[in-house]
Amino acid sequence: MFGKAIIPNTLTMLNLVMGCAALLAHDVQDAFIFVLLAAFADLLDGLIARSIGAASEMGKQLDSLADVVSFGVVPAFWLYRLLQPEIKLWAALAFLLAVAAAFRLARFNLDTSDSKGFKGLPVPANGLFWLSVLSLTETQPLSNELHIGLILLFSVLMASTLPLLSFKFSNFSWKENAMKFILIGTILIAAIGSHFILKKVLWTVPIALLLYLILSVVQHLFGKHHEKV
Repeated sequence: MFGKAIIPNTLTMLNLVMGCAALLAHDVQDAFIFVLLAAFADLLDGLIARSIGAASEMGKQLDSLADVVSFGVVPAFWLYRLLQPEIKLWAALAFLLAVAAAFRLARFNLDTSDSKGFKGLPVPANGLFWLSVLSLTETQPLSNELHIGLILLFSVLMASTLPLLSFKFSNFSWKENAMKFILIGTILIAAIGSHFILKKVLWTVPIALLLYLILSVVQHLFGKHHEKV
């Protein structure tokens, strides 16, 4: 925790604090802001750790523990609060998101392969998706059936080994990072469209996630086809 590692590890702890704050937030929109801050802290801790040579096993474990809370427990908690008055005990299915997040991160910590991409949906993407959707639909919630269906889908996506794009750049070559650049470009277009057409920039998050999944699958299928050729 001390030495150079104190900088990224402090950011990791900030991620955890923001997750705890999201659990105590007044409403889901405040919770989304805390989760967004947690995501920024989560992004920065890894970048800083690698840039100053302070990456460590302790930091890796702390990062996963913080992510379980901020991006697994938090969306599960807010979904449970929303669903429980109507579907009672069935609302506990929301906590499958927390279980899947814990499983996904434990597998990641034990993974010794040299994969450049992600295996399964990254846990921060789960947290950002749910808090943005819950914020957008606060006054007109989705149906209970759709909520349950999405909970099951996202739990499976996190627990799966579906190959997905990583945003980590080893260089900025177009040939090696084409899909990443395309994804970043389409997300920017989605943000502009969400602001001017949908009138709510928050729609960028679920739209960006959908684009991310589609481009990751395309990258995977194209990569396999290219290898065969």
